Amino acid sequence: MQAVYQIECKNFELALDNLLRSKIIYTKISQFKDTLEEIIYKEKVSQLDTLIRQCAFSLKMGAADGDKVISQMVDKFPKKADLEDQVARVKSQTKREQIENIEEINYNNKIIPLKTEKLRTVFKRVQLQMQDIQDYQGAAGFEAGQQIKSYLQLVNILEDAALVIKKEKAEESKKSEQSGQLYNILLSYVQKLKLQSALERNLLQAKTLGKKILQAGEAILFGGAQYHKLKSDLRPQNVVRFYEKALKAQRSILNLEKDALDPFKALEYEFSERLCTTQIRFFIGLHYANERAYTEALMVLQRVAQDVESTIDFALKSNLGDKRNVKREIQETLEEGTLKRL
Repeated sequence: MQAVYQIECKNFELALDNLLRSKIIYTKISQFKDTLEEIIYKEKVSQLDTLIRQCAFSLKMGAADGDKVISQMVDKFPKKADLEDQVARVKSQTKREQIENIEEINYNNKIIPLKTEKLRTVFKRVQLQMQDIQDYQGAAGFEAGQQIKSYLQLVNILEDAALVIKKEKAEESKKSEQSGQLYNILLSYVQKLKLQSALERNLLQAKTLGKKILQAGEAILFGGAQYHKLKSDLRPQNVVRFYEKALKAQRSILNLEKDALDPFKALEYEFSERLCTTQIRFFIGLHYANERAYTEALMVLQRVAQDVESTIDFALKSNLGDKRNVKREIQETLEEGTLKRL
């Protein structure tokens, strides 16, 4: 509201500062919300973009009608990291307070009460481990190896949770068959979390190893007389295996939740499948290059180039993000320079 008043007063520079600040905060908040709330916050961001363009145009800052200019202003905003960190800290603190007093689980639009102290204790462990993983994801000293260990620890805790649920179910079923059905939902919830952990862990391993392979440089894959194969632990086919495991976990989640999956989430899963499939082809292309089968590599990479455009087009038509952000996500793994070189 301050920014709107400042625009009316033609104080465009101060208005732009407040609008960019608001955009950063809303964008960060949207990352913590469910599908419906995320859409609402993205709509708020879209409204802010219109005002940002107006200010940029008035300040003669260039092509103010382009998303690229807005993204550059956001990226260069001096307090961007601090604002995002503040939002994340508040969210984490609030979430941890809720976890300490956990009484129920919300899964697939069903609220499942945690009737016993054993259930509340084990799900408190589950939720705290998940929160630790989420908080560490944005940490300054993030290390993939440490995060992978955290995912494996989560799986162990989920195994404990499954055992507790089964014991509690056996006791409860003696009293009421209907009450016993609630424990089946809890078991499904635990299974979903296991699959989600496998999905995220394998994607992290694929991206981490993929980055190492690309950092090995074109000199190894395309070095002419200096050519030599990548080391065994940096083979592109190892990345392919991680992506295939991630896809298997995602498809299992879809099968588990097919009756309760909202349409927007289904689109997100389809985008993820397309993206993983494209990345698999990319590293298959690098595998051929590593074997000096450049004709085959070129054929595969030409298909990858088509898949990239198709994936971006799908994301835009499905309202999953603007073109620049989608391209950035794809190119984090599909390094443009390597594509051009092939």
